[in-house]
Amino acid sequence: MVDILAIDGPSGSGKSTVAKRLASELGFNYLDTGATYRAFAYLAFYAADDLDDIEELLDLLDGFDLEYSDGKVYVNRKDVSEKIRSENISQVASKIAQIKELRSYLVRWQQEWVEFNGSSVVEGRDTTTVVFPNARLKIFLTADDKVRSLRRSLEINKDVDSVQKNILERDSRDSNRAESPLMVATNAVVLDSTNKQIDEIVEEILKLWKSSNP
Repeated sequence: MVDILAIDGPSGSGKSTVAKRLASELGFNYLDTGATYRAFAYLAFYAADDLDDIEELLDLLDGFDLEYSDGKVYVNRKDVSEKIRSENISQVASKIAQIKELRSYLVRWQQEWVEFNGSSVVEGRDTTTVVFPNARLKIFLTADDKVRSLRRSLEINKDVDSVQKNILERDSRDSNRAESPLMVATNAVVLDSTNKQIDEIVEEILKLWKSSNP
């Protein structure tokens, strides 16, 4: 049986930083499920004529070759790891993530990736509710929206106000979408990172992991 530590929560809560640290501490693989949506969003942004045309978007899946290795993301053999982090791609990713057929495709891809690679720390929206509902440990990491906005603004070098506006819009879309909305999973441990350092969060999760049932 593959050991899985799944981390869910909104943008800017610290999921990626914490997950990478945990993967290193545990000697596990690391998967950012959000990167798979960003990867397809990147393809759609440059290849689709109409980002509102669901049929056109789904047709792009036939030519979508996705690879994920050591935190690097490749679309059709091209390293897009940095490019998928732009605000434009973030907004497209949040929008297309509402498409049921796309979610089914990427959820299956994520599950197969972990099955092939073995024990993993996996982070991203709906990771604990849909992708790996039977994970050994499920964490829902959250933080005050102003703090999340500040973290994100420093990461992408944009003003806090515009970033906060985008984050709140994204939170609303993710929480209210029909398919796999952002929510706290059954048996998930909720941790608030607003006033905590990364080291504190990592240590707290490591203790929870060690006390969880193998």
